Amino acid sequence: MDPFLPLGRQVHLTLIGPATHPNGPLAVPGNGDRGLEVNVIALRRLHVTGSQFALRGLAKALSSSRPDIVCIEYDPWQLQFLQAAALLAVTRSTARIVLVVKKNTFREPRSPTGRAKRAVAKWGIGKASAIVVASSMTRDMYIRDLSAPDSKIVVQPHLAIDTKRFAPHSSTVNSERIRIGFVGKIGRTKGLPELLSAFEGIERPAGVGVELWLAGNFDDAEIERRVASTSDVIYAGALNNNDLHQCLRQIDVFVMPARKLPDHEEHDGRAVLEAMASGLPCVVSDSGILPELVSPREGRVFQAGSVSQLRSCLQELVDDAPLRREMGERSRQRTLVTVSPDVLAASRAAIFEKTIGGTALNSRNSDEVGYTARGEYLAQDVVENYIPNRFSGRLGRYRFQREQRAVNDLIAQVPANDVDEILDCPTGIGRWLPNLATLEPRRIVAMDVSPTMLEQARTVALPGVAVDYREGVAEQLPFEDRSVDLVFCHALLKHLPESAQEQVIKELARVASKNVIVTASVLRGPAGALRRVRRAKGAVAVSRGSFEATVARSGLRVVDSRKAATPVGVEYSYLLRKL
Repeated sequence: MDPFLPLGRQVHLTLIGPATHPNGPLAVPGNGDRGLEVNVIALRRLHVTGSQFALRGLAKALSSSRPDIVCIEYDPWQLQFLQAAALLAVTRSTARIVLVVKKNTFREPRSPTGRAKRAVAKWGIGKASAIVVASSMTRDMYIRDLSAPDSKIVVQPHLAIDTKRFAPHSSTVNSERIRIGFVGKIGRTKGLPELLSAFEGIERPAGVGVELWLAGNFDDAEIERRVASTSDVIYAGALNNNDLHQCLRQIDVFVMPARKLPDHEEHDGRAVLEAMASGLPCVVSDSGILPELVSPREGRVFQAGSVSQLRSCLQELVDDAPLRREMGERSRQRTLVTVSPDVLAASRAAIFEKTIGGTALNSRNSDEVGYTARGEYLAQDVVENYIPNRFSGRLGRYRFQREQRAVNDLIAQVPANDVDEILDCPTGIGRWLPNLATLEPRRIVAMDVSPTMLEQARTVALPGVAVDYREGVAEQLPFEDRSVDLVFCHALLKHLPESAQEQVIKELARVASKNVIVTASVLRGPAGALRRVRRAKGAVAVSRGSFEATVARSGLRVVDSRKAATPVGVEYSYLLRKL
């Protein structure tokens, strides 16, 4: 239930589902969360066949909730989707359907039943206003096999991961023993025969033991016997989700060697994402969604079924502790900016906004649905091109001078004796650190999601000021309430969906004890055309009234503002103060 909670702060949310579920009963979340609006309607499941079921009382539940959007997390050929879509059609509901899917293969039996399945799926796709797919492979399948319009489809993570529970272990890793871990169904589909063979071929470093930990249920008696007879293979049991995070904190490398089958490839990736959130380097096969989750920065991808490639990937990580640590840190950061509940809720809310507005989901002239700009920001070559791309030429030099003047004017209004600790997030290459150091703080925390940016920021000389460099994101600041005297946030908000901008401002306000300096793209006056130009350039501008209302709701007030030059002139730096 937890992953739904942040979305309940963005929209009026009603969850409708079966009263019983393998992960536990459908229940109302705690009411202690301020701003949370989540209603739960648990219905009786009417089993039909296989995984197909209907919900008794669904018509009444839909009618009573009076939705603007109905988000259905079942493929359009499944009975669960058809029941909801048919009820909305029969009752002439004006609610828009958002289809959320992850299946990346479409099996069509050569029979009248198979043809009917395709026809039903196409009918369902026609009823959907938007299709949120978990991977590019799913998108391609829907377009290729089911003729889904590309304009309806957006690729977005399917799962929100509890990044507070699934987090790196704080204790020192045991350097005398390396543990490779797998979580899932222990059988052939998940590639366990290949994993066991690859593990047996790993060369053990001198003085270091290597173990393979397996957690899950066996579905193959032969594999169960092989596990029992293989040395250094530890069976951790069939863990429930409440205990899984503890298991992940005890391993050093996570592996998911899933096979490719004609009618199935990995489409979920939950175990991999939970491992990444736990700060683990991941070795995965190229089955389905897996290579979209893990890049060479966070782990290794091998050809499904190849024992030699899998053994080589594992051997590399067994032999290189610094590489394991570096990949684990990057895995953690990737989950924070893509699948943490707050981030995913903001991205999903942005899709809802666009669906209500009738805007094409993949239009380049509309608000960013996800964090595409941030994904580009994490690229290795961003640092070397950052200054040339932003501040080269006459216009670039003018922009640089105007930004410096605007920010310096606001910094000058912050009493130096009020500043003991400053947070600069995102710090980027550290170009604002010297400006902030003029306030003579005891400490500056320079935080950024990009390890490459932080590496460059460390080269900025700040005599007499202690600087703490940390990886992190503005949506989830690791600070207590009112613990930082000045929070500085430049050039971030414009890269986020409008719903995410409010979330960030509230988080800045939460940790600030006195002052916040933030830069945003804010429209003033009749600027409809300006807004369209701004969006085309990849920035998300908001109205002045909307921005100031967000500031007030966050417990801040506007003290002063300065205009910073941009090609369309809507960039403003604000000095905000706690109420």
